[in-house]
Amino acid sequence: SAYDRILASRFGGKAVDLLKQNVRDKMLGLINGELVTTDIEKVFSVTKPLDMELYQLADILSY
Repeated sequence: SAYDRILASRFGGKAVDLLKQNVRDKMLGLINGELVTTDIEKVFSVTKPLDMELYQLADILSY
């Protein structure tokens, strides 16, 4: 969709800006419509419970 293409462009543009600023070890995300960066260490140190219903739905839709 157009929204997806615009969002992908925003992510790509922000990623390039961060690389130009020599920013490393960050992950880009979207919170309340705003692009935010998070330390990659924080991303990998947090575990979240798996929503089995969503997992099963994704499995069904992947065929």
